Amino acid sequence: NGSARDFLARSGSNRLGVVVFAKDVFVQTPLTTDHGILAELLEGVTVDLIDQGKSGGTAVGDAILVAAERLAKARVEG
Repeated sequence: NGSARDFLARSGSNRLGVVVFAKDVFVQTPLTTDHGILAELLEGVTVDLIDQGKSGGTAVGDAILVAAERLAKARVEG
């Protein structure tokens, strides 16, 4: 989690969000410039956040697609 905090500290005024995943993908936080709240929410992200028994797997590709879709949508709206 130290790496995530360092990334937040260096991100300037960029909007960031958090996507968590196992087999299923969930947007944990929408894009925001409130890096303080992101840091707080990241503290609560653990491997237990998603029920591994139900979800299982590692959907890295799906998580990247969800994140890319959110970024594209934000670009159109913003």
